[in-house]
Amino acid sequence: MKSRLLLCGMACAVTSACASSDTAIEFREVPADALTTPFPGVEFTAIRDIVAAPGAVWVLDTSPPFLTRIEPRGGGTVRGGDRGEGPEDLLFPIALQIDPDSGLAHVWDLGARAHKVFDATISLVRSDRLRGADWARRTDFTDVSYADPYRVRLDGRGTVVVDTPANLDVTADFRRASLVRADLALETRREVVAFSDYMRSTREDPGEFVPVPLWDACGSDLVLWRPASHDLVWLDADGSIAAHVPIPGHPSPIREADIVVYLERMIRLELGPNYAAAGIDLEVMARDVRAQFSDELPFVTSVRCQAGGAAWLRLFDNRTDPLGHGRRWLRVTSAGSVDALEFPPSFEPLTATSREVLGSFESSDALQRLAEWTW
Repeated sequence: MKSRLLLCGMACAVTSACASSDTAIEFREVPADALTTPFPGVEFTAIRDIVAAPGAVWVLDTSPPFLTRIEPRGGGTVRGGDRGEGPEDLLFPIALQIDPDSGLAHVWDLGARAHKVFDATISLVRSDRLRGADWARRTDFTDVSYADPYRVRLDGRGTVVVDTPANLDVTADFRRASLVRADLALETRREVVAFSDYMRSTREDPGEFVPVPLWDACGSDLVLWRPASHDLVWLDADGSIAAHVPIPGHPSPIREADIVVYLERMIRLELGPNYAAAGIDLEVMARDVRAQFSDELPFVTSVRCQAGGAAWLRLFDNRTDPLGHGRRWLRVTSAGSVDALEFPPSFEPLTATSREVLGSFESSDALQRLAEWTW
Protein backbone atom coordinates (compact mmCIF):
# COMPACT_ATOMS: atom_id res chain seq x y z
CA MET A 1 0.00 0.00 0.00
CA LYS A 2 2.73 2.42 0.94
CA SER A 3 4.72 2.13 -2.29
CA ARG A 4 1.57 2.45 -4.38
CA LEU A 5 0.65 5.60 -2.49
CA LEU A 6 4.04 7.18 -3.07
CA LEU A 7 4.17 6.26 -6.75
CA CYS A 8 0.58 7.10 -7.68
CA GLY A 9 -0.59 9.75 -5.30
CA MET A 10 2.32 11.65 -3.84
CA ALA A 11 2.25 14.96 -5.69
CA CYS A 12 3.04 18.12 -3.83
CA ALA A 13 0.00 19.34 -2.04
CA VAL A 14 0.38 21.91 0.69
CA THR A 15 -0.97 20.60 3.93
CA SER A 16 -0.42 21.68 7.47
CA ALA A 17 -2.15 21.95 10.79
CA CYS A 18 -1.83 25.71 10.63
CA ALA A 19 -1.42 28.62 8.26
CA SER A 20 1.79 29.96 6.74
CA SER A 21 3.84 32.41 8.74
CA ASP A 22 1.84 35.54 7.98
CA THR A 23 1.91 37.05 11.47
CA ALA A 24 3.17 40.34 10.03
CA ILE A 25 -0.02 40.66 8.01
CA GLU A 26 -3.28 41.97 9.46
CA PHE A 27 -6.29 40.52 7.67
CA ARG A 28 -9.61 42.26 7.14
CA GLU A 29 -12.48 39.79 7.30
CA VAL A 30 -15.12 39.94 4.58
CA PRO A 31 -18.46 39.03 6.25
CA ALA A 32 -20.66 36.42 4.61
CA ASP A 33 -23.54 38.87 4.28
CA ALA A 34 -21.31 41.06 2.10
CA LEU A 35 -21.50 38.41 -0.65
CA THR A 36 -24.34 38.49 -3.17
CA THR A 37 -25.53 35.78 -5.56
CA PRO A 38 -26.44 37.66 -8.76
CA PHE A 39 -27.74 34.54 -10.55
CA PRO A 40 -29.18 32.28 -7.82
CA GLY A 41 -31.08 30.04 -10.22
CA VAL A 42 -27.98 29.00 -12.20
CA GLU A 43 -26.27 26.04 -10.52
CA PHE A 44 -22.91 24.38 -11.11
CA THR A 45 -21.06 21.29 -9.94
CA ALA A 46 -17.51 22.62 -9.59
CA ILE A 47 -16.57 25.79 -11.43
CA ARG A 48 -13.22 25.68 -13.20
CA ASP A 49 -13.04 29.13 -14.81
CA ILE A 50 -15.01 32.37 -14.82
CA VAL A 51 -14.50 35.17 -17.34
CA ALA A 52 -16.27 38.49 -16.88
CA ALA A 53 -16.40 39.56 -20.52
CA PRO A 54 -18.03 42.75 -21.87
CA GLY A 55 -21.79 42.20 -21.69
CA ALA A 56 -21.69 38.67 -20.30
CA VAL A 57 -20.22 36.35 -17.70
CA TRP A 58 -18.89 33.03 -19.00
CA VAL A 59 -18.44 29.99 -16.77
CA LEU A 60 -16.63 26.70 -17.37
CA ASP A 61 -17.89 23.88 -15.15
CA THR A 62 -16.27 20.50 -14.57
CA SER A 63 -19.55 18.69 -15.38
CA PRO A 64 -22.04 19.14 -18.24
CA PRO A 65 -23.39 21.50 -19.27
CA PHE A 66 -19.77 22.59 -19.32
CA LEU A 67 -20.33 26.08 -20.74
CA THR A 68 -22.65 28.81 -19.46
CA ARG A 69 -23.05 32.35 -20.76
CA ILE A 70 -25.04 34.77 -18.57
CA GLU A 71 -26.06 38.27 -19.59
CA PRO A 72 -26.52 40.45 -16.49
CA ARG A 73 -29.64 42.50 -15.84
CA GLY A 74 -32.09 39.92 -17.18
CA GLY A 75 -30.44 39.33 -20.52
CA GLY A 76 -30.80 35.57 -20.32
CA THR A 77 -28.69 32.47 -19.84
CA VAL A 78 -27.36 30.08 -22.48
CA ARG A 79 -25.90 26.71 -21.52
CA GLY A 80 -24.29 24.01 -23.64
CA GLY A 81 -21.49 21.54 -24.02
CA ASP A 82 -22.42 17.92 -23.38
CA ARG A 83 -19.95 15.21 -22.49
CA GLY A 84 -19.05 13.18 -25.56
CA GLU A 85 -16.92 12.93 -28.64
CA GLY A 86 -19.11 14.86 -31.07
CA PRO A 87 -17.93 18.13 -32.66
CA GLU A 88 -19.68 20.35 -30.07
CA ASP A 89 -19.09 17.96 -27.15
CA LEU A 90 -16.39 18.20 -24.53
CA LEU A 91 -14.63 15.55 -22.46
CA PHE A 92 -12.40 17.22 -19.88
CA PRO A 93 -12.26 20.97 -20.51
CA ILE A 94 -9.70 22.69 -18.34
CA ALA A 95 -9.47 26.32 -19.50
CA LEU A 96 -11.81 29.02 -20.81
CA GLN A 97 -10.93 32.38 -22.32
CA ILE A 98 -13.01 34.98 -24.17
CA ASP A 99 -11.58 36.94 -27.09
CA PRO A 100 -12.37 40.57 -26.20
CA ASP A 101 -12.58 41.61 -29.86
CA SER A 102 -14.78 38.85 -31.30
CA GLY A 103 -16.57 37.76 -28.12
CA LEU A 104 -15.86 34.13 -29.04
CA ALA A 105 -15.20 31.58 -26.30
CA HIS A 106 -11.99 29.54 -26.48
CA VAL A 107 -11.99 26.22 -24.63
CA TRP A 108 -9.02 23.89 -24.22
CA ASP A 109 -10.12 20.30 -23.71
CA LEU A 110 -7.57 17.98 -22.14
CA GLY A 111 -9.72 14.87 -22.67
CA ALA A 112 -10.33 15.46 -26.39
CA ARG A 113 -6.89 17.02 -26.94
CA ALA A 114 -8.67 19.85 -28.73
CA HIS A 115 -9.00 23.63 -28.79
CA LYS A 116 -12.62 24.54 -29.54
CA VAL A 117 -14.20 27.90 -30.27
CA PHE A 118 -17.86 28.71 -29.51
CA ASP A 119 -20.04 31.72 -30.26
CA ALA A 120 -22.50 33.48 -27.95
CA THR A 121 -25.14 30.78 -28.54
CA ILE A 122 -22.55 28.12 -27.58
CA SER A 123 -22.52 26.81 -31.11
CA LEU A 124 -19.22 25.43 -32.35
CA VAL A 125 -17.29 27.76 -34.64
CA ARG A 126 -14.25 25.55 -35.12
CA SER A 127 -12.21 22.81 -33.50
CA ASP A 128 -8.44 22.33 -33.72
CA ARG A 129 -6.29 19.45 -32.58
CA LEU A 130 -3.90 20.30 -29.75
CA ARG A 131 -0.70 19.66 -31.65
CA GLY A 132 1.36 20.25 -28.55
CA ALA A 133 0.45 16.73 -27.40
CA ASP A 134 3.10 16.61 -24.70
CA TRP A 135 1.16 19.34 -22.90
CA ALA A 136 -1.56 16.89 -21.83
CA ARG A 137 -0.72 15.20 -18.54
CA ARG A 138 -2.48 13.33 -15.74
CA THR A 139 -6.00 14.64 -15.37
CA ASP A 140 -6.03 14.37 -11.57
CA PHE A 141 -3.00 16.57 -10.94
CA THR A 142 -4.97 19.35 -9.20
CA ASP A 143 -6.52 16.76 -6.86
CA VAL A 144 -3.14 16.10 -5.30
CA SER A 145 -1.25 19.37 -5.77
CA TYR A 146 -1.76 23.06 -5.18
CA ALA A 147 -0.10 23.82 -8.52
CA ASP A 148 -2.12 24.00 -11.74
CA PRO A 149 -0.32 22.99 -14.96
CA TYR A 150 -3.44 23.43 -17.11
CA ARG A 151 -4.07 27.15 -16.94
CA VAL A 152 -4.28 28.81 -20.36
CA ARG A 153 -4.61 32.56 -20.89
CA LEU A 154 -5.09 34.86 -23.89
CA ASP A 155 -3.08 38.04 -23.57
CA GLY A 156 -3.47 39.73 -26.95
CA ARG A 157 -0.31 38.12 -28.32
CA GLY A 158 -1.52 34.51 -28.34
CA THR A 159 -1.70 32.20 -25.35
CA VAL A 160 0.35 31.94 -22.19
CA VAL A 161 0.73 28.43 -20.78
CA VAL A 162 3.15 26.31 -18.76
CA ASP A 163 5.41 24.02 -20.76
CA THR A 164 5.86 21.04 -18.45
CA PRO A 165 8.25 18.09 -18.55
CA ALA A 166 7.03 14.85 -20.04
CA ASN A 167 7.04 13.12 -16.67
CA LEU A 168 5.00 15.66 -14.71
CA ASP A 169 3.86 13.47 -11.82
CA VAL A 170 4.65 15.56 -8.74
CA THR A 171 4.92 19.26 -8.06
CA ALA A 172 8.69 19.07 -7.75
CA ASP A 173 8.77 18.33 -11.50
CA PHE A 174 7.90 21.99 -12.08
CA ARG A 175 11.57 22.79 -11.59
CA ARG A 176 11.96 21.68 -15.23
CA ALA A 177 8.95 23.68 -16.46
CA SER A 178 8.78 27.04 -18.21
CA LEU A 179 6.21 29.74 -18.76
CA VAL A 180 5.83 30.12 -22.52
CA ARG A 181 3.88 31.96 -25.19
CA ALA A 182 2.22 29.68 -27.69
CA ASP A 183 -0.30 29.58 -30.51
CA LEU A 184 -3.91 28.53 -29.91
CA ALA A 185 -3.03 24.87 -30.53
CA LEU A 186 -0.28 25.21 -27.88
CA GLU A 187 2.37 24.05 -30.33
CA THR A 188 4.60 26.96 -31.33
CA ARG A 189 6.21 28.02 -28.07
CA ARG A 190 8.61 30.74 -26.94
CA GLU A 191 9.96 30.68 -23.40
CA VAL A 192 9.19 33.67 -21.17
CA VAL A 193 10.75 32.42 -17.92
CA ALA A 194 12.24 29.17 -16.67
CA PHE A 195 10.75 28.17 -13.33
CA SER A 196 14.08 26.84 -12.07
CA ASP A 197 15.38 30.41 -12.00
CA TYR A 198 12.85 31.35 -9.31
CA MET A 199 12.82 28.30 -7.06
CA ARG A 200 14.71 28.15 -3.79
CA SER A 201 16.15 24.72 -3.09
CA THR A 202 19.11 23.57 -1.02
CA ARG A 203 19.34 20.09 -2.52
CA GLU A 204 19.36 18.47 -5.94
CA ASP A 205 16.06 16.69 -5.32
CA PRO A 206 13.82 19.40 -3.79
CA GLY A 207 11.22 16.92 -2.54
CA GLU A 208 7.47 17.32 -2.24
CA PHE A 209 5.88 20.47 -0.82
CA VAL A 210 8.49 22.43 -2.73
CA PRO A 211 7.32 26.01 -3.41
CA VAL A 212 7.09 26.62 -7.16
CA PRO A 213 6.45 29.76 -9.24
CA LEU A 214 2.78 30.59 -9.87
CA TRP A 215 1.34 32.94 -12.47
CA ASP A 216 -1.66 34.46 -14.18
CA ALA A 217 -2.39 36.78 -17.10
CA CYS A 218 -5.26 39.11 -17.94
CA GLY A 219 -5.32 41.61 -20.75
CA SER A 220 -1.74 42.71 -21.24
CA ASP A 221 -0.76 42.02 -17.60
CA LEU A 222 1.37 38.97 -16.83
CA VAL A 223 2.16 38.39 -13.15
CA LEU A 224 4.55 35.87 -11.59
CA TRP A 225 5.02 34.80 -7.97
CA ARG A 226 8.70 34.00 -7.33
CA PRO A 227 9.18 31.87 -4.19
CA ALA A 228 12.98 32.18 -4.22
CA SER A 229 12.86 35.95 -3.76
CA HIS A 230 9.43 36.02 -2.07
CA ASP A 231 8.04 38.66 -4.39
CA LEU A 232 5.50 39.32 -7.12
CA VAL A 233 6.55 40.72 -10.48
CA TRP A 234 4.80 42.04 -13.55
CA LEU A 235 6.49 40.91 -16.76
CA ASP A 236 6.80 42.52 -20.16
CA ALA A 237 6.21 40.50 -23.33
CA ASP A 238 9.86 39.42 -23.45
CA GLY A 239 9.93 38.33 -19.80
CA SER A 240 11.70 41.42 -18.44
CA ILE A 241 10.45 42.84 -15.16
CA ALA A 242 8.13 45.83 -15.43
CA ALA A 243 7.21 46.05 -11.72
CA HIS A 244 8.45 44.33 -8.57
CA VAL A 245 6.71 44.09 -5.18
CA PRO A 246 8.22 42.27 -2.15
CA ILE A 247 5.55 40.37 -0.18
CA PRO A 248 5.43 40.49 3.65
CA GLY A 249 5.61 37.32 5.72
CA HIS A 250 7.74 34.21 5.28
CA PRO A 251 7.19 30.48 4.69
CA SER A 252 6.96 27.94 7.50
CA PRO A 253 9.18 24.88 7.92
CA ILE A 254 7.51 21.53 7.27
CA ARG A 255 6.54 19.54 10.33
CA GLU A 256 5.60 15.90 10.64
CA ALA A 257 1.98 16.99 11.17
CA ASP A 258 2.01 18.58 7.69
CA ILE A 259 3.04 15.28 6.13
CA VAL A 260 0.43 13.34 8.11
CA VAL A 261 -2.41 15.53 6.84
CA TYR A 262 -1.16 15.21 3.29
CA LEU A 263 -0.83 11.44 3.50
CA GLU A 264 -4.33 11.17 4.89
CA ARG A 265 -5.68 12.98 1.83
CA MET A 266 -3.76 10.72 -0.54
CA ILE A 267 -4.98 7.57 1.19
CA ARG A 268 -8.55 8.82 1.14
CA LEU A 269 -8.27 9.44 -2.60
CA GLU A 270 -6.98 5.93 -3.22
CA LEU A 271 -9.05 3.90 -0.75
CA GLY A 272 -12.23 5.95 -0.46
CA PRO A 273 -14.10 7.25 2.59
CA ASN A 274 -13.57 3.99 4.53
CA TYR A 275 -9.79 4.33 4.36
CA ALA A 276 -9.48 4.13 8.17
CA ALA A 277 -10.41 0.44 8.01
CA ALA A 278 -7.03 -0.24 6.40
CA GLY A 279 -5.40 0.51 9.75
CA ILE A 280 -2.58 2.61 8.32
CA ASP A 281 -0.41 4.35 10.93
CA LEU A 282 -0.02 7.79 9.35
CA GLU A 283 2.54 9.02 11.86
CA VAL A 284 4.83 6.08 11.19
CA MET A 285 4.40 6.53 7.45
CA ALA A 286 5.15 10.26 7.75
CA ARG A 287 8.44 9.51 9.49
CA ASP A 288 9.34 6.90 6.88
CA VAL A 289 8.86 9.29 3.96
CA ARG A 290 10.16 12.49 5.57
CA ALA A 291 13.21 12.58 3.28
CA GLN A 292 10.92 12.74 0.24
CA PHE A 293 9.54 16.12 1.30
CA SER A 294 10.87 19.64 1.03
CA ASP A 295 12.13 21.62 4.00
CA GLU A 296 9.51 24.35 3.87
CA LEU A 297 5.88 24.86 2.92
CA PRO A 298 4.77 27.03 0.01
CA PHE A 299 3.73 30.53 1.04
CA VAL A 300 1.42 31.19 -1.92
CA THR A 301 -0.90 28.55 -3.44
CA SER A 302 -2.66 30.53 -6.17
CA VAL A 303 -2.29 33.73 -8.17
CA ARG A 304 -5.20 35.57 -9.77
CA CYS A 305 -4.59 38.51 -12.08
CA GLN A 306 -6.66 41.70 -12.06
CA ALA A 307 -6.34 43.85 -15.15
CA GLY A 308 -4.90 47.29 -14.57
CA GLY A 309 -1.91 46.50 -12.39
CA ALA A 310 -3.23 44.39 -9.51
CA ALA A 311 -3.07 40.72 -8.55
CA TRP A 312 -4.43 38.43 -5.84
CA LEU A 313 -2.28 35.94 -3.94
CA ARG A 314 -3.83 33.11 -1.97
CA LEU A 315 -1.74 32.30 1.10
CA PHE A 316 -1.10 28.73 2.14
CA ASP A 317 -3.52 27.66 4.87
CA ASN A 318 -4.86 24.14 5.17
CA ARG A 319 -7.01 24.62 8.22
CA THR A 320 -10.02 24.43 5.89
CA ASP A 321 -8.57 22.78 2.77
CA PRO A 322 -6.07 19.89 2.59
CA LEU A 323 -4.26 21.46 -0.37
CA GLY A 324 -3.68 24.78 1.35
CA HIS A 325 -6.29 26.71 -0.61
CA GLY A 326 -7.47 28.68 2.38
CA ARG A 327 -9.51 31.83 2.85
CA ARG A 328 -6.71 34.40 3.13
CA TRP A 329 -5.74 36.53 0.15
CA LEU A 330 -3.44 39.47 -0.52
CA ARG A 331 -4.41 42.05 -3.11
CA VAL A 332 -1.16 43.49 -4.44
CA THR A 333 -0.83 46.42 -6.82
CA SER A 334 2.13 47.05 -9.09
CA ALA A 335 2.61 50.34 -7.21
CA GLY A 336 3.40 48.34 -4.06
CA SER A 337 0.24 48.49 -1.92
CA VAL A 338 -0.88 45.31 -0.17
CA ASP A 339 -4.39 44.68 1.17
CA ALA A 340 -5.03 41.51 3.23
CA LEU A 341 -8.49 39.94 3.14
CA GLU A 342 -10.08 36.82 4.61
CA PHE A 343 -13.12 35.63 2.66
CA PRO A 344 -16.05 33.63 4.08
CA PRO A 345 -16.04 29.82 4.05
CA SER A 346 -17.27 28.14 0.85
CA PHE A 347 -16.42 31.21 -1.26
CA GLU A 348 -13.85 30.62 -3.99
CA PRO A 349 -12.58 33.82 -5.65
CA LEU A 350 -11.87 33.15 -9.33
CA THR A 351 -11.61 36.51 -11.06
CA ALA A 352 -11.50 40.17 -10.10
CA THR A 353 -12.22 43.53 -11.69
CA SER A 354 -11.59 47.04 -10.41
CA ARG A 355 -14.99 46.91 -8.66
CA GLU A 356 -15.68 43.33 -7.62
CA VAL A 357 -14.43 39.85 -6.93
CA LEU A 358 -16.40 37.12 -8.67
CA GLY A 359 -16.26 33.47 -7.70
CA SER A 360 -18.20 30.41 -6.67
CA PHE A 361 -20.12 29.81 -3.46
CA GLU A 362 -20.99 26.29 -2.33
CA SER A 363 -24.27 26.08 -0.44
CA SER A 364 -25.63 23.39 1.87
CA ASP A 365 -26.99 21.43 -1.10
CA ALA A 366 -23.37 20.92 -2.30
CA LEU A 367 -24.06 22.89 -5.49
CA GLN A 368 -22.17 25.98 -6.54
CA ARG A 369 -23.58 29.33 -7.59
CA LEU A 370 -21.88 32.49 -8.71
CA ALA A 371 -21.17 34.93 -5.91
CA GLU A 372 -19.60 38.36 -5.89
CA TRP A 373 -18.14 40.80 -3.44
CA THR A 374 -18.18 44.47 -4.36
CA TRP A 375 -15.52 46.61 -2.80
